[in-house]
Amino acid sequence: MTKLSQKIAWRYLFAKKSTHAINLITGISVLGITIGTTALILVLSVFNGFESVISHMIGQLNPDIIITPSQGKIMTPDDQMLDKIKNQEAVEQLSMTLEEIALFDYEGNQAFGYIKGVDSLFTDVTEIDSTVLMGSSRIYMSGLEEAINLGLFGLGIANKLDINVSDRLNAISVHMPKKKRSKFETKTFVTRYVYPSGIYSIQQDQDYDNVIVPISLVQELLKYKENQVSAIEVKVSSKAQIATVKRMIQKDLGDDYRVRDRFEQDLAFLKIIKVEKTVSFVIFALILLLVAFNLVGALWMIVLEKKLDISILRSMGVTQSFVKSIFIREGLLITGLGVMSGMVLAIVIYWIHQRYGIVPVQENFIVDRYPIELRLPDFLITILIVMLIGYLASILPARRAQQVEAYLRAD
Repeated sequence: MTKLSQKIAWRYLFAKKSTHAINLITGISVLGITIGTTALILVLSVFNGFESVISHMIGQLNPDIIITPSQGKIMTPDDQMLDKIKNQEAVEQLSMTLEEIALFDYEGNQAFGYIKGVDSLFTDVTEIDSTVLMGSSRIYMSGLEEAINLGLFGLGIANKLDINVSDRLNAISVHMPKKKRSKFETKTFVTRYVYPSGIYSIQQDQDYDNVIVPISLVQELLKYKENQVSAIEVKVSSKAQIATVKRMIQKDLGDDYRVRDRFEQDLAFLKIIKVEKTVSFVIFALILLLVAFNLVGALWMIVLEKKLDISILRSMGVTQSFVKSIFIREGLLITGLGVMSGMVLAIVIYWIHQRYGIVPVQENFIVDRYPIELRLPDFLITILIVMLIGYLASILPARRAQQVEAYLRAD
C-alpha cells in the first residue's frame, strides 16, 4: 500500500492538470522552496567561512595554550611550576608575557593601547611572523644594539600614530602611570622609548591597539621584577590533542591558575558568530514557513481537482488514512524537488563564487571575496527543517482529502 500511495502521489504531481493555475501554483511552490533552500545553505556557508577565517587569524597570534592567574593580573612562576608544564611530552616551548595599557606618543600623535611584553621565545610559540605587513617581526637585537627597544605595532594603532617604520631618528614615547610616587616627585609617568620594527595585521580588534615589545621594557615601565609576568604562553606539538594537554596542565597547576586553549581566549567573539548564524538560520526557516503557504494552496487545488478520483478510490475500499498518505507524500514530493534543486543551485553558486568571486569585500580586508565553506551538517539540518515544513504544510490539505465521501452510482 505504501508503494501504491507513492505511485499515485507521483502521478498526481506530474499528470496533466485540468487548469493551468494548478501547474503554476505548484511551480511557484517548488521555486520558492528552491530559493529558500539555496539561501539557507549559502547563509550558513558564509558564516562557516568567516568562522574559519577568524579561527585562522586567532591561531596566528593566540598561543595553543595560555596560563594566567585565577586572581589578579600578575604571577611569579618558579622553577617547580615551569617544570610541571615542561614535563608534558606534547609541550614544545614556553614564552613569558606581560601586558598593560600605555600611552604612546609619536611626532605629536597620541594613542592609548595595549603594550605586550614578550620574551625571545615568543615567535616560536605563535605565528606572528606570518602577519607582518611592513618591516620585520624582530624585536630582540644582539650585541651593542641590545639597548635599543624595538616594537611591533598593530596596523590600527600604527595608522593612528602615523608611524614610519623606517624612521630610526625619532623614537615613540611610551608612558605608563607610576604605581607609587613620593611626595616630592613631580613626574606622574614612567617613560621609555621604542623604535618600530614592523607593522602587523591579524584582525581589527587586535590591530587597533596592540603593540608587542621586549618584556624587559614593560617590566621597567611597571617597576616589576624580572620574573613577574601576566601569562605563560605554551606551544603544543601538532600531533597532540590540545584539549588533553590543557587538561593535564590544569590538573598539575591546580585552581590557582586558569588554563585556556586557543579558542577560549577569544570565546566571546566566536560565540557571537555562532549566535548570528543561529539567528540567521531561524529567520530563513521562518521565511520558508511563509513560502509553504504556496504549497498548501497547490495541494488544496489538487485535492479539489482529484475529488472524483478520491471518491472512486474510497468506493473501492481505500481507507481514509490511505487517502491522507497520498497527499502527505504529494507535499513531500514537491518539497523534495525544491530541496534537491536548492542544494544543486547552492553548490553551483558556491563553485562560481570560488572561481570568479561573485561578491567581493572591501579593500584592505584579509580576503578579497566573501569566504564560503560548505559543510555536510548544514545540508543535513536544512533538509530536515525544510522537509518538516513541507510535511506540516501538507497536513491540512491531506485531512481535507480524507473527508471526501465514497462515490455511489445509482443503477
